[in-house]
Amino acid sequence: MRLFAIFIFIGCIKSTQSQPDKIKIKKEDYSIYFFNLGKKSDTIQSLTNSFVLKLGVSRRCNTFIEIENGKLVETTNDSIFKLVYMPGMNYRHLYKDSIVTEVPAKSAIAPAKTRLYQQCGIFVTQVNGSSGNSQNRTIGIKFKSFQNDTIYLSNKYYFK
Repeated sequence: MRLFAIFIFIGCIKSTQSQPDKIKIKKEDYSIYFFNLGKKSDTIQSLTNSFVLKLGVSRRCNTFIEIENGKLVETTNDSIFKLVYMPGMNYRHLYKDSIVTEVPAKSAIAPAKTRLYQQCGIFVTQVNGSSGNSQNRTIGIKFKSFQNDTIYLSNKYYFK
């Protein structure tokens, strides 16, 4: 009986000394930021306006941008774009995968070249037809899902 009590006592001490299980939480960034850099307004005063566009890592590969009567043009900064008024034209923008670099092999056993891919690293612009809504001088923008055409964000800007 004493031997049984000693084993139970030793088992209780060992279980209190073991480390608790660690819980890992995977953070996914589904954010979309799109706003005017200058005056915060839905009216565009000049031919081109600078906008900040930031798509979260989890959202970037699954989202495309439809623009009616306008298009986004890249600048030297990867998160600042010019919104250009293009009456009568629809454009579609998305991010595609790209090969970042090719690294030469370090030994004779390794393959000749190794390709490193950057997922959704290139911003692509595609013409998406003509707009029947060119007379009212508005630019409509929609952020949509590739999977089910769900609209994540939609806004209209008025060209003055």
